[in-house]
Order: sequence, then C-alpha cells, then structure tokens
Amino acid sequence: MVADLVAEAGLSECARTDMDCMPGFGKLLVELALAGAFTVLWLALAVSASVAILSWSTRIFERVLWVAAVWVAPLVGAIAWFIHARRHQTSGRQPRTEVL
Repeated sequence: MVADLVAEAGLSECARTDMDCMPGFGKLLVELALAGAFTVLWLALAVSASVAILSWSTRIFERVLWVAAVWVAPLVGAIAWFIHARRHQTSGRQPRTEVL
C-alpha cells in the first residue's frame, strides 16, 4: 500500500529499487526541529523577561530599552536582562508589586 502511494507520487523508481530519491531530507527535518526548538525557547525567554522588566521599578525609558533588547536580540537580550536583574536584586533594588 505504501509503495503504491509513493509510486503514485511520481517516485515509482525509488519505491521499486529502494533508492534514496530525496537526499538531505533527513537533514532538513533535523534543521526544522532545531529551528522550532530555538523559536519556542526564544519566545518563552522573551515573554518571561518582558513580564519581569515591566514589573521592575525603573524609569519607563529604561524598561522600554530593555524590552526592545529582549525582543530584538534573541536569547542574548533575555539572558542579559536576567543577569542585570540578578545584580540589582543583590544590591537591594526590588521589583514593584503593583501592576501597570
């Protein structure tokens, strides 16, 4: 049944000879999976960093710059924000509790 479907798709020679008629297809799938994982990681970090930035008690201009850095520079901006926030937490600067 599967061989018939492949043959109907125009790959009958490949189905009969068990030949790899689509070289590099496995590599393409791996690259797509990695790109998808990177995108999900970037979105999760960017959203969580943006929420943390907006709840921080700093000037609005500084918060806007940090949010822009987080969304423009994938992963690097979010990691830089979390490092920056951790340094300020140890220095006694606390996030705001009220919501904007």
